[in-house]
Amino acid sequence: IRVISWNAFRDRVIAWFPLVDRPRTRPVERDRDWLCDPNLMICDLNGDILKGLVWCCAEREDRGLARTLTALAISCYKKVPGIGPRLTRVGNACVWALGEMPGMEGIGQLALLRIRVKFGSAQQAIDKALTAAATRVGLPRDELDEVAVPAYGLEVGGIRREQLGEFTAELIVTGTGTTDLHWLRSDGKRLKSVPAVVKAGHGEDLQELKRAAKDIQKMLPAQR
Repeated sequence: IRVISWNAFRDRVIAWFPLVDRPRTRPVERDRDWLCDPNLMICDLNGDILKGLVWCCAEREDRGLARTLTALAISCYKKVPGIGPRLTRVGNACVWALGEMPGMEGIGQLALLRIRVKFGSAQQAIDKALTAAATRVGLPRDELDEVAVPAYGLEVGGIRREQLGEFTAELIVTGTGTTDLHWLRSDGKRLKSVPAVVKAGHGEDLQELKRAAKDIQKMLPAQR
């Protein structure tokens, strides 16, 4: 048996879990046209391993790990034509781990999942996890729902700034039911599009910013 540190475990699963959402490195041919595409599925053995790793993530509060669990849950809850969600049990394990994670990071991610995942059994799992988390932190459920509304890193004035290499991303709530994501050089000059070096070197951060922009917009009142 090899024992690894918590930090080593954390770093590895944060690197591994996003791979679940990517195409297979060795595509599998479909035996029958009427069968679902096996390249969209996760085999039972890998699902069991994933579930065990996810359970281990509940031990400590960690922002990066909580976000990674949320992304994994969304990937596992994706619907495969003719089948339904890819691997509900792993998605539910992510929900459980977020609910059991100490502190508020996991709770905030559960609130985000409640917005992004709509099908019935997932909503039930999220609701159950939030109720258990409310008991854990000693808050009535309605109060927990209020404090768990994700802020998405927004500061006063509705602006979120992220430094990605030499560039700064600004996510701004415009106040008209929309958001604006733009980029600044180190000299403060605004760019017309996402810098190529950001796409190449900060792909995960870029996708998280885009997801945050979409989620914030869903929560804003519609422009009238």
